[in-house]
Amino acid sequence: MYLGDNCGEIVLDKLFLETISHSNVWFAVRETPVLNDATEKEAREVGIHHVAKIISNGDDAPSTLLHRMSPQFKKTCRQADLIISKGMGNYEGLMFETDPRLFFLLMVKCPVIGQKISAEKGEFVVKRSQNCSTLLAPV
Repeated sequence: MYLGDNCGEIVLDKLFLETISHSNVWFAVRETPVLNDATEKEAREVGIHHVAKIISNGDDAPSTLLHRMSPQFKKTCRQADLIISKGMGNYEGLMFETDPRLFFLLMVKCPVIGQKISAEKGEFVVKRSQNCSTLLAPV
């Protein structure tokens, strides 16, 4: 499962997914755009559907807030072997999740988040979820 973020960045997300070349990747988008968030429309425009299955998270928050996600999205997450959460917005919504399958890819855009993850503003971060006990256990 790959949780998309900004519509402009999904071009690079597509290149990353092409490089991974995995046959069973789900690419999650927002139900409707908030700020500059990617929706199914933008994902299809850049061809994400050629490298992954597209799924809406069922919500319009500028983050991934599990209590607001659609049942289909939650089920797909539970079945995923790995969850890549892209962007600081998704990090803010998922930073307290402790699922060992969850990894964050983001650029630190504010000092508060930077302090939380021990990084400076402007740095790129790859981080595994904290504590690594499972909340979204695989089915």
